[in-house]
Order: sequence, then structure tokens, then C-alpha cells
Amino acid sequence: MKLVERACPLCGGGESRLFLEEAGYRYVRCLSCGFMYLNPRPSDEDLYEHYQDYLPASAEEIEAWRRSMTPLFLRSARHIGRLVRAPGRLLDVGTGFGFFPSIMAGLGWDATGMEISGPGADYAEGRLGVKVVRKTLEEAGFEGGMFDAVTAFYVIEHLSDPARACGEALRILKPGGVLLLRWPHTAPLSSFTRAIGLNLGLMHAPSHLNQFSPGSMKAMLERSGFGRVRTAVGGWTWPRKPLWRIAGVGGGILAEAAGIATFGKLLIPGVSKTTVAFKD
Repeated sequence: MKLVERACPLCGGGESRLFLEEAGYRYVRCLSCGFMYLNPRPSDEDLYEHYQDYLPASAEEIEAWRRSMTPLFLRSARHIGRLVRAPGRLLDVGTGFGFFPSIMAGLGWDATGMEISGPGADYAEGRLGVKVVRKTLEEAGFEGGMFDAVTAFYVIEHLSDPARACGEALRILKPGGVLLLRWPHTAPLSSFTRAIGLNLGLMHAPSHLNQFSPGSMKAMLERSGFGRVRTAVGGWTWPRKPLWRIAGVGGGILAEAAGIATFGKLLIPGVSKTTVAFKD
């Protein structure tokens, strides 16, 4: 893929230092704001082509993905129902196969998925009957204040301009609407495994362009205009492989217990996080 140099996606700073290399790609840390990102990175055109084959293809793999994500989806659905007036109108960005909007539609929501992957969009529309917009959030041109909730599960780390996407999410939310982001907190775990001689490819280069921390996520959302930004563990997935399932579920339970015990002050690194923010 063609690689292009980029300034920091959060603050625009041009100075950075190397954090680590993976599969020939470089993750750097911005010297102005501390944000970590892939630089240089694939062009937007190459990324679009990359994501046409990114999702699993076989029926067995798709079903395994559904089983893995369903516990997190159900928990997130309940959480959204407590945060905003429900049922309402929801947009799920990067919906994949459409499992989450399908769940929300079953709860009475007017739910729409957004997906640039052709196979994913085809599955969501053809198999689940989900309404799908086959564009990026910035391209879609929704009217302002259309949605009560915007969600994105494991998507924000893939976006070339995450701050711009969050600004667009703010624009299309109704006053009081909620944004829910699920994202991997990978960099600390990757740094640790490399320190003990393991290279597990946890950064998922070059697919993951951004490596957020709770602090950088909060800073980005507040700069975008969101208020009441809160990050927690917020559940866990159910991986297909037994060893990963034990690690993922066990780590998730431990991390969530630590967060609850410390009133949200201790967010164990390396465990995926859920962030909610409001359009006040």
C-alpha cells in the first residue's frame, strides 16, 4: 500500500518520536499532545480497498464473530437505554455485519448501520434486514440533530481523522444525545509483551491507525464539543479460542472490578474500554 506522512490526528503537531514498529509499520507518539498513531500510514484509497476484504468471509467465522460480540452488544444496548430516551433513532458506524442495529431494532429502535465493506453491508441488508448506508460518516450528509444515539464498536482506531468523525457525530446527534465508542487499549499491553520478548501483533498494523488512551479519548471528545465524557471497561467479548476467551473474560472482569472499586479512577491498561459522551 502507498504510505503517506501525516501530522498528529488530534492536535496537528508535526513532531513525534518512535514508539514501536510492527510488521514494518511505525507507531509514533506526538511530542505536542502525546497521542500515538501510525505514521506513515496507507492512503485513504488504499485503506478503502483494504477494508473490502477485512471482515471474516466464511459462515463459521461470521457466526463466531456474532457470538463473540453479542454479550458486549446486549450490555451496550441496556446502557444506551438508560442514558437516553428510548427507543429512539440510532446510527451504528462501522456496523460490520449489522448485528448491533439488528439487536436495537428488536428493542424498538429505528436503527441504521453504516458500513463501507461491501460483504458486511450485503450481509446486514440481505440476512438481517438492517438499513445500511454505504458511506463514511463524513460523506453521508445526514441532517443535523437526526439521532438520539451514535455508536461505533472497534471503529475509532481505524479512522484517518477520528476528531473530524467525532465532530460529525456531534452535529447529527440531538441535544442530550449520546455517543458510545468501544475501542482497544492496546499500546500498554503491546509494550509489555515486547519487553518480555513476545511479538504478538497486538497493534494490528496497518489496520489500526490510532492508539487511544482514556486521557487522549477524553481530550478529543471534549475538543469536538462533547460533554460528560466517561470511560469504563463496560463489558467484554467472548472470543472463539478458549485461551483468548479465558484471558479476555478474566481480564475484563478483573479490570471492571478494579474500576468499580476505585469509582472509575483505575482503568487497567490493555483491556478494551467503552466511552460515552453527551451532546449537552
